Amino acid sequence: VMPICDVDCQFCSFSPQAMDDRSRVTLEQFQQMDWLKNVSELALWGGIGESLINPEFPKIFNYAVERFPHLKIGLSTIGKSLRPNLSDMLVGRLNFLNVSLNAARRETHAKLVKAGQFDRVVSNLRYFMEQRRARGTRLPLVHLSMVIMRENVEEMPGFIDLAADLGVDQAVFSHYLTTTIEGNRKAGEESSLYAHQELADE
Repeated sequence: VMPICDVDCQFCSFSPQAMDDRSRVTLEQFQQMDWLKNVSELALWGGIGESLINPEFPKIFNYAVERFPHLKIGLSTIGKSLRPNLSDMLVGRLNFLNVSLNAARRETHAKLVKAGQFDRVVSNLRYFMEQRRARGTRLPLVHLSMVIMRENVEEMPGFIDLAADLGVDQAVFSHYLTTTIEGNRKAGEESSLYAHQELADE
């Protein structure tokens, strides 16, 4: 939907500067995907972009919901652009939401997710969950996720506390992998818990 991101994560292989020449999906292109009538689930994100910064995302989402009401739609976001007007549109209509926060403290978040705006993400997600409760719906299922690295591993208990405070459904952890098919990630090998196995075991 949007192969460009507006933050610079240290656990990612890509940077916003390297993605500027990529094209976003338009509503017109999305409307050509009539084969979605044969699909049961749709993930409105790629591995490297922030879908919510696509200016046509609201139109694309509304079209998908109205044209293919059987679809279970999922979304993953860094959370910075999950503004109240988008939350109002998504609550009760989206099936799954993952917010990739990656830290329990704003200082750590600032180091790992450059331009990520920790307080804004938390505020956006708090509003989202308040709207879900106010509307009496369980949709979407909400995950708060963290890529575990040397820089943030000791914040895992605090991350779970934050997830509970926000009222999300699950806190999700995944290991930082230094190498992928796209190439090496920016943070390097010392950030992997493979280099800190005793700490990881603890």
